[in-house]
Amino acid sequence: MITRMALLAVVAAVVLGGPASAAWRVVGPGIAVGEARAGNASLAAECLGDGLVLAVYEKSWPFDREATLDIVVDGTAFPVRQHGSGDRIVLSDATSESGNPDTSPALRAALKSGREARLDGPVVSHIAPEDISFGLLGSQAAVTTVERFCQ
Repeated sequence: MITRMALLAVVAAVVLGGPASAAWRVVGPGIAVGEARAGNASLAAECLGDGLVLAVYEKSWPFDREATLDIVVDGTAFPVRQHGSGDRIVLSDATSESGNPDTSPALRAALKSGREARLDGPVVSHIAPEDISFGLLGSQAAVTTVERFCQ
């Protein structure tokens, strides 16, 4: 019995551990982060004025504001605009009341309730899918917390 329990604990640690299933976490006022399934990229939900945007850290591609890029959440594609911003690429699919980049209610709801978000489009086609796929475990609480700081 103890051996079987030990085996189950090891399997659970392998399945649940590591960045492949790391939960989203709030890392500061107005920013929450989820890790890529592989590699070192991060997807952040962060405030940009009164808007909530998504930002990709530690992964880059040739920046082209006009290039087609989607965030696919559980099979549903959300076309996003790219905004260059120093150490990250900021993504949005809406505009806030004051004109800042923002995310739509539909994209926010998908991120909060989904299982996985993935970047898709010609500008990221050279990147391995697991390097630009992000688990959404814990994203509901994390994104909801961040939204309170966007003013």
